[in-house]
Amino acid sequence: MNKPFGDAGDARFMPRGPFEEDGASLRRQLATRPEFSDISRMSDAQVRAHVAELRSTGRLPPQHEYTPTQQAHATVTVEMAMPAKEQDETPVLVTVEKEQEVVKPWKLSVCVKSRYPKFPLIGKIKVAVYEKQDHSGQPKSVELEFKSSDKSTVETTLTGDDESTYYLAAKGTLEREFPPVRHEYGQEEWASNEDMKVKMNPGEDQTVEIIIDPPQSVEVKGGYFWGYRYAAIDDRKKGAAIVLVFQAKDDQGNDGQTMSLVQTVKDTSKLTDPQGNVDITPTPTTSQLGNRQLALHDVGVEADDVKTGIDQEVLDDAGRNVINLDFRYSEKRTSEAGNLNVAGNTANEERTVRSAKKAGGKWSAAVLNDEPGPTTNITGVRYNVRHGVVTGAMEFEVAAFNNDTNEFLGSVKWGWKMQGGYAVPEPPTLTVANANSATKRFFRAAGKWNRTKIVEPGTGREHDPMQIPIP
Repeated sequence: MNKPFGDAGDARFMPRGPFEEDGASLRRQLATRPEFSDISRMSDAQVRAHVAELRSTGRLPPQHEYTPTQQAHATVTVEMAMPAKEQDETPVLVTVEKEQEVVKPWKLSVCVKSRYPKFPLIGKIKVAVYEKQDHSGQPKSVELEFKSSDKSTVETTLTGDDESTYYLAAKGTLEREFPPVRHEYGQEEWASNEDMKVKMNPGEDQTVEIIIDPPQSVEVKGGYFWGYRYAAIDDRKKGAAIVLVFQAKDDQGNDGQTMSLVQTVKDTSKLTDPQGNVDITPTPTTSQLGNRQLALHDVGVEADDVKTGIDQEVLDDAGRNVINLDFRYSEKRTSEAGNLNVAGNTANEERTVRSAKKAGGKWSAAVLNDEPGPTTNITGVRYNVRHGVVTGAMEFEVAAFNNDTNEFLGSVKWGWKMQGGYAVPEPPTLTVANANSATKRFFRAAGKWNRTKIVEPGTGREHDPMQIPIP
C-alpha cells in the first residue's frame, strides 16, 4: 500500500503555509553562491537547510518579513493528486483551498519645492519617472502646478508593483510676476540639473524631494543666488530692478552665525538736457559714492575699474547727518556693537532687505532689493515740454559675506545699460562674477571704502567706516 501523500521527500504534494518560500525560489537563491554551483542532485530539504545556514551567517539576505499592512490574502483553488490507497485503485483528484500572497504596491511620494521657500512660484512642473537612465521608453509621469502666488511646494504620488530602479526627471515652465513699471517676461523654461535615482521594492513607501533652482538662479561656493525679480525699468525712469536672494548652503558655518550681502556699483550713467546738450546728471548725496569711486590715480586700479565703489547709503534722507558706517547692504549701523538686521520687513518679503542667520542647522535667506537708475525728468521743466536723455550703464557685483569667519563665499553680477534708446538688463541674466570669493575689482573698491572717511556735511566731522576684510 502506498503512503497517503506519496514519498515524504516529495514536497510537490505537501501544502505549505501561506507565506513559505517554495523550493524553486530557494534553489535560485542558493545558486547565487559560488560554492553551490551544482545543486541539481540536492533534495528540497537539503536546499532549505543550506539556505537557512547561509542566512544565519549573513551570506544570504534573510527571508522577507511581511507586516499585516503589507499582506493581503486571496483564496485560490489548487487541485492536488491524492495517491490511491491500494495498488489497484485509481488516484482521485481532491480540491483544497490555500491562501496566496498579494503584495501591496509601492508608493513614491514626490515633493517639488523651491530652494527659496519664502518666495512663491507660479507655473507648471512635470515630473517623469523613467525605468532607464537614458529616458527611453514610456515614463510614468504627472504634471504639477504652482497655481497661487503663495505656494512654493507641490506634492504628488506615483505607484507601481514591480521591483526596479527609476530615474526621476523634472522640467516645466515658471512664470515671474513684475510690478507695472517693468516689462513682463512671461514664461521661462526650467529643468532639473540631474536625475534623481530611486530604487523601489514592492510594499515600500518612499518620499523624495526635488529642489527647484528657478530661472535666474546660480550656484557659488557658499550657496545659491537668485534674481527673483530682475528686469529693466524703461519708463520715465531708466534702469533695472532686482530682488536678489542668497540662500547659503546648510553645510556652511554654525548655528548663530550670520551672512550679509555687499554690493559694488560702476556707474557710467549720464543724463543730458537735449536743449544745449547740457550734462544734468544728479550727484549722489546720501551715499557720498563720488568720494570713494575708484580712479586711475589709485594704486593698482585698471581702466575698467574706474568709477566703481561700494554701494551704500551713509547719510539720512536730508543728506545732513551720518546714520551708517556699515558696508553691508542691509545694514544701517554706526557701531559694530549694534545688532544685524536679520528680520527684514516680514510683512512684505518681496520688498525687504536683510542679513541671514543660521539656526537649527538651517540658514535664512539674505535679501537685497534695488531699483537703480536716473529719471528723465528735468528740474524746473515740465515733462511734456522736454525730458532728459539717458546714456551709459550701471554695473553691479554682489558678494556673500560670512560675518563670523570674515570670508567672502562667491559673487554675482547684474545691472542695466541703454541700448537703442531703451534700458535693458546687462548681463541679460544673473551671472556668476566669482564662484569662490569676489573679483579683484570688488576688493579694490573695498580698499577705497576702507581708506575713505565719511563726512558729516553740517559739521565737517569725519568718521571711519567699518572695515571690509581683504584677502
